[in-house]
Amino acid sequence: MDRRSVVAVDRGLEHLEAPSLQLRIEDRVLRERPRGLGAVVTDEDASGPALEVVEDLPEARAMDRVKVATRGRIRGSGIVDDHGREGSTEPAVGVGHREQLIAQGEVDRHPRRIGRGSSVGAVDEAELQDAGLYDPTAPNAPDRLALLRWIADHGVGTERMVEAQKSASLTGLVADLVIRPGERFTLVEAARRAGLTPEQVQRVWQASGFRPADDETPSLTEDDVETFKAFRFAAEMFGWPATVQFTRVIGSSLARIAEGAVSLFSVNVEAGLAEQAAGELALAKANLEATNVLSGLRAVLDILFRDHVEAAITRLRATRVEGQPYGTARVAVGFVDLVGFTPLSLTMPTPELAAIVEDFEGRAADVVVSHGGRVVKLIGDEVMFVSIDSAGACAIALDLVDEFRSSARVAPRGGVAYGIVITRGGDYYGPVVNLAARIADLAVPSEVLVSAEVAEFDVSFHFEPAGRRLLKGFSEPVPLFAASR
Repeated sequence: MDRRSVVAVDRGLEHLEAPSLQLRIEDRVLRERPRGLGAVVTDEDASGPALEVVEDLPEARAMDRVKVATRGRIRGSGIVDDHGREGSTEPAVGVGHREQLIAQGEVDRHPRRIGRGSSVGAVDEAELQDAGLYDPTAPNAPDRLALLRWIADHGVGTERMVEAQKSASLTGLVADLVIRPGERFTLVEAARRAGLTPEQVQRVWQASGFRPADDETPSLTEDDVETFKAFRFAAEMFGWPATVQFTRVIGSSLARIAEGAVSLFSVNVEAGLAEQAAGELALAKANLEATNVLSGLRAVLDILFRDHVEAAITRLRATRVEGQPYGTARVAVGFVDLVGFTPLSLTMPTPELAAIVEDFEGRAADVVVSHGGRVVKLIGDEVMFVSIDSAGACAIALDLVDEFRSSARVAPRGGVAYGIVITRGGDYYGPVVNLAARIADLAVPSEVLVSAEVAEFDVSFHFEPAGRRLLKGFSEPVPLFAASR
């Protein structure tokens, strides 16, 4: 029977398997990192133990029967082959989640032998009862015991299970360990490894959207350290204030993506399992499966980010005005909201209200991008968008009004203004933005009001004078026009 092995250097390094390859010891890795290597897991023949976990690779090297051959590298929780191609988010063939967690340092590493046919999950029921994890008289006792054994199969000890139960996160424990694997460092340790001061690391960490890191508690991973290094290099090019501000943009954007991912699972998977009374084990397995699927988002985010960078560069070149300060652009800004949404939200059941919001956001985004615009933000019943010209912005606003005109519950209205705006952190500021927002507030249901600049330069639509209005924040009455096709 072929022998399979897995080796990891922290998160790094080599995630290996060798069924029928010419076996060799990774001498380079051993020379560079003679101590502190993660673990070796060996699947031996049927006559021997199924698994043997070794604390240190030099110790394994001295064991004649343990040999390893390079198969790929860890990237996130996936495998990358020698040509840099992204593989499955699952570990290599024959390597289970327990082996992956051992390699990443998230489970017990004490040397142990487990005979074939038994499992790490062969936990003592009395110990589980004493820990308050298991009650054999409870209605869900069989499912709870199966859950605890499954968790133990992934190398998680009783103490950590108790901690998870206190925070009602027992069913997510194994998945949680996969999200941020690896050794943890204190703030001071992470700063030293990143070549920064603790104050600088704290500043970057908070700008990323997280509460201050505790000075004494190891909470930062090797991946976090690499992130701090990247921001150090960025600060050398752009300066610390600008880099910290950009970090806030990244943090807030990723926070929304993360919240969306968690909501996606909760609404579309967890709710269904609860309705089916599928039990704790089913939920725990679904948590782990979803976490492994989400790990594939790294590649997706990288690709989409590059696509959006290209689009942003094109938009910048089209809207930059010679003689105007850098960080400004001439664009059309629009707002469209739904009249009647607020009183509706006070009486409508949550699922129906969520459906209306999702429908509005989805249709608004589709309309905006179909006209070459960009959604700046969505706030429940309101969308803010920009377009490189006033014709595109008017088309967007009028199409959105048409999309929801037939609704019996809400009525759309909008406002569009055109001119020089300040661009910072992916958002837009200045009098033109304020004007567009104020105009939208004045519009009656199913109406789109525009500023004089839009009516003057856009010949694609018909504009009826709508009077001069005194708007909040503006010292003089502002002439407005009603747009139509």
